[in-house]
Amino acid sequence: MLITLQQSGLALGVATLGTFYLALAPHDVAHAFTDVEYVQMGIVALLAVGAAALPRFTDAASGAAPVVDA
Repeated sequence: MLITLQQSGLALGVATLGTFYLALAPHDVAHAFTDVEYVQMGIVALLAVGAAALPRFTDAASGAAPVVDA
């Protein structure tokens, strides 16, 4: 499921940002590229904030010894 969502996100991201670039490119290529890069940086910032907000699951936090199957 994770791989499917990742691949779908990559494809949709390329399609969306590519369409955005092509819509702006006829007016000014440099400006269109800059706008698309700002959108990409905004997406990366949102993902970083979202990843930082995820709960931490560590062995030290739970205080329990790890279970090892033999």
